[in-house]
This record gives sequence, C-alpha cells and structure tokens, in this order.
Amino acid sequence: MLPLVDYAEVARREAWLRHPVLGDPSFDAFVRRAGNPVYRGTPPREWAVNGFLFDDPQGGGLFAYVGRYPRDYKFGLGHAPSDCVVLRSRDDGRSWEELGPVFAGSFAFAGEKGGANVAPDVSVVCADGRYHLAYDWAHDAVTWDTVFSPTAVCDSGVGYAWAERPEGPYHRHPEPILRNHRHVGPVPGKYRRLYASTLLRREHDWLLLTLADSAQRFAWGLYAATAAEPRGPWSDPQLVLSLEGDTFHPALMEFFPAFTHDGFVHAPATSVALNRNFQCLWRAPLEAAHDAAGWTLHQHGSLWHAEDRPEEHDGIWGQTFSGTVDAEGRLRVLFPGRDPAGRGTISLAERPWSRPLRERGFVLNGCAGPGLTFIRQTYGSFSLRVACALKGTARLLWGWRGVLGPDRHGADAALHTLAGADCLAWEWRGEGWRLLQIDAGGGEVELAHGAWTAPARELEMQVAASGATRLLAAGTELWTGVTTARAGHIGLWVEPRSRLEVTTFALAGTGFPGVMRWHWRDAFLATGVLASDWTTRSDPMSPGGEVAVRHEPGGRLKWNFYGTGVRWWAPRGPGLGRVRLKLDGRACTEVDLQAPAEAPAAMVFNCEGLSDGGHALVIEAISGRLATGGLEVMDFLP
Repeated sequence: MLPLVDYAEVARREAWLRHPVLGDPSFDAFVRRAGNPVYRGTPPREWAVNGFLFDDPQGGGLFAYVGRYPRDYKFGLGHAPSDCVVLRSRDDGRSWEELGPVFAGSFAFAGEKGGANVAPDVSVVCADGRYHLAYDWAHDAVTWDTVFSPTAVCDSGVGYAWAERPEGPYHRHPEPILRNHRHVGPVPGKYRRLYASTLLRREHDWLLLTLADSAQRFAWGLYAATAAEPRGPWSDPQLVLSLEGDTFHPALMEFFPAFTHDGFVHAPATSVALNRNFQCLWRAPLEAAHDAAGWTLHQHGSLWHAEDRPEEHDGIWGQTFSGTVDAEGRLRVLFPGRDPAGRGTISLAERPWSRPLRERGFVLNGCAGPGLTFIRQTYGSFSLRVACALKGTARLLWGWRGVLGPDRHGADAALHTLAGADCLAWEWRGEGWRLLQIDAGGGEVELAHGAWTAPARELEMQVAASGATRLLAAGTELWTGVTTARAGHIGLWVEPRSRLEVTTFALAGTGFPGVMRWHWRDAFLATGVLASDWTTRSDPMSPGGEVAVRHEPGGRLKWNFYGTGVRWWAPRGPGLGRVRLKLDGRACTEVDLQAPAEAPAAMVFNCEGLSDGGHALVIEAISGRLATGGLEVMDFLP
C-alpha cells in the first residue's frame, strides 16, 4: 500500500509552489483583532492604504499613523494633498480615537516659495526623550508626469520632524533628509524615486531604510542611509535589497515599513501583483543593516493570508503590514486593505512571535486576481482526500503540464492564460461542481457536472494509471468514468474573490521529479527590464511559445526559481551574441547565440543536482544582442 502524505501539515509547506504572481498557500498563524477595520478612508482621501503601528515606551498606549491619499494616488494642484492622521488606543487596540493630522498648517522648506504639503507616510521612533519622525514629502504641484523627472521644478523625497509627544505637534526640520533630484540610485536611470521610510535608532547612529521605485521597469529596492543625528547630514543612500544582485530575490516586492526586535531589523514586503497574496520577510542585524551583505531572506511566503471580510476585499493593499512585538511576545500588526467600494482600510491582527505558522492547514486566496499553487512533484495514479472550506470558485488540477508566469510585465500582473491550461480540473463552485478537460491552449470541454450543498467540503478522488477516475463528496460517489491517462502536477486554483482554506490534503501515490515550464515574462519581472527595449515573436519550441530579443547590444536577465535543476531555452540568429551565465552568483558557463540564420529556441543550458530552495540564474550579454525563450525548472523532493 502506498504511503499517505498529508500536504496540509506544516512540515510539508516547502512541497508547495509559491510565487509573487501565482500566490501563496499560506500556513501563517495571524488572527484578526475584533473591531476591524479601525479606520476607513473617506473623500477626498478615500485611499487610507498605508500605516505605521507604534507602541509608546514612555507614556504607554498604541498609536497608528495612517497615510491617506486621494483615490488613484492623485497628485498635484486641484487635488487634496495626501496626508497622515494619528489614531490612539489606550486599551491595547480595542478602541481608537482620532487625534488629527500629523502636520497642521502649510509648510515650505527653507528658501522655497512653493509648499511641500504632500506628506502621507511616516515612521516614528522614541529616543533621547523625544519622538522622531521620518515622512514622505512632495511639492504641492508634483504630478505623476513630473515626479520621475530629474529636470522638473517640483521635487519629492524624505523629511524629518520631532515632537515631545507621539501625537505631536511635530516640528518639521527646515531642510529635507533626501531630495529625489539630488540622490540618484547606483543603477543609472533605474531607481528614480525614494519614498516610504523607516527611521531607526542604533547604538551610535541613526539608520534610514527607504523604498525606491523605477517607473516602467516595475522594480523596487530598499535603500539605507546613516547619520549621527536624525536631522542629518545623511550619507548617500545605498541599495541593500533589490533585484540587482545575482542571488534569489522575488520580484514585485514593496518594503514599508520595517520594525525591530531582538537586535534585528525586519523588513516585510508585499507583492504588488494583482492577487496581493504573496509576502516575504527579510532581516538584518540592526547594526549591520546599512550593508547589503547583512541582509538575508528570512521567510519566503507563508507570512500572510486574507480573510473573507469586506475590509480585506483586495488582500493587503498599499504597502505591507507594520509590526511591533510586545512584552508578552505577541507580534501585533497594522495592515492596509481596500473594501468593495475601493476605500482604503486599516486593520489589526496578531500572532505569537515564536510561532509564525499554524501546525495544520493553509489558505489560498484569489483577491483581485486568481491564485495558483502546485505540489512540486508529478503523479500519475493517485488517491487524494481533501477537507476544505470554500468561498467562491476553486479547481483541483491534475495531470497539469501548462506554462507558468505573468500575463504582462508590470504591477497588477496576473496569471498567464497558459497557467491553468493543459490539465484536468475538478471545479467547485457555489452549489455545483464540474469536471473539465483543458487543452494546451486553455480550451475547456466539460466531461460531467452535478450539484452539492454546504461550503465545507470532504472530497475524495481516485485516479488510476489507465485514466479511470472516481470522484466522491462526503463519502457519496459523484462520478465514475475514464479521463485522459497522463502524469503531471497536482494543484489548486482559486478564482478572483475566492478563498480556499485547506485542512487536509492527504495524497497516496508515487511521486516523480517534476518539470515546470516558465514564460520569459517571469524573467522580465525578476530583472526589472524596460519592456520597450525588447521585441517578441512566436516560437513554438520555447516554453510558452514565444521568445524575446533585445533591440540593442548588451543586456541582463535574471530568473528566480525554486527547485533542484534548471534548463534555459533561447533562440539563435544573426546579431545575437555571446552570453555569460551565473548561477547563485557564480559564473558557470558561456553560450554563443550567434548563428548565420534565425533558428528556433533550443535548450542551451542545463544544470541539475542543486540543493532544494531558491536559486537565481543570471544571463549577461558579453557581445551582440541578448535573446531568451522560456525556462524549465526541475524538482525532486525526497
């Protein structure tokens, strides 16, 4: 008899695929506080979508500093300037009172005629008997057309203020800490706007951790600067976390705010893909956090899940959660979201700091976009028992041989149309179910359907090597018949606005090494390229059926992958050149893509026997133009 493995046990967490665009089967242990949301945006600042949670060490009480924006992050004259409002709780977060804006009245920096009253996001630290605050600022006339321009008259950046009490009044320093027109990142022309800062006190100096974005490259980085005094002068900011390194770093991650505990600074980050259902946690020793070498990826996924609540309609939306660890060892967090009307919300949750994961069960969310995960091995014949609770629509996929990746290069990226293709699917929806055959192009044929009741499901599936299939619910047979006999991955798909909580996923079968194919767009996200620098064309030999070719000589691409082996596919042709490949930061080989005539994509690099975990494959042009097809990732889990 084949052994039974329950993939809903936390010990099996790493057997599931998680990815910034696909989503995350999260085993996190966060529990919501009663009374959520504690704040909801109203016109003219509907988007209350960022916040900072502060536990006052001097006077006691919790404080929430809520960043408020007009809808669609509108900037410029004619719109209400983004601001920050202070909330206070005297009863451990059970009730809150609004104390007013952080800054009152109009303000201009020394020597400037134009105001700088756009100031939405802040962080606060208590030191030397005072409360010190770092904040975003922008000139009143800044717009999205000028905010990235180094020649525009209007500017933005990071400012400093102080107060005698956590609620203020705060006194703004007459000079900003950072100006975006003056402080250009180390990657010329890429990271162009510093915003969203965490101010931290260290033993002998001050540390500023500041998020940066890159406009149409859709890359985000975290910068560090130091100063002897919080008002400055500050060192030039240095990039400490980003896509630019040659090691594993998930894409589309925004960092703000960070928090400290037990000698470390922790930087949670949320993917800005459409489903908003993937988070990571980086950390560094506080005294070494100014150096990129001090940072490590501490937790990859299983950091957060969305509940079926109106204030979490879009999952975490805005930045990431803001945390503080109390004397009892609770990690209390403030987190932003949006409700069905598109208004920003601020809510609270908590978990034991020492127990970040639940012992059993995970949640797979589809918020604005669908969510998808797979067991990283393949199966032919198997039996499966699933206990779950569902809101919305979900599918159990098996025999899957599709192609993973984003549907486009950018924020709000969703799943590629091929991600749910080339498989069999048992769909659960409302009061009914369907059995589907899905071809390699995504076309669906319904094989059977039926009805059922109750949102909690006790499901069973038996699939033989011959394709003989049996479906049961709560011990009652729903369907028996023959489907296409095929080996492939077993996975779960949730539609937008759906939530699947799985408490049992008990699988009996013989697992084989898996191969997952990835579209080249995933490398675009992992590198932060400018998509307009590339041309694409159809190529049926490449995973995903397309290749991308850079217009000009040079270029760099990076693939992040989770597995034990990798195969890179690329075309050859005139004008293409020689490329250097690095795996996890080490040069491993060179490949010549030059050819007298255009040739379809072929496997040009193969590496197996890697340790299981996150890896990075970097491809750099040595001469000529760079081109890429898709990627194949191999997995063998003991």
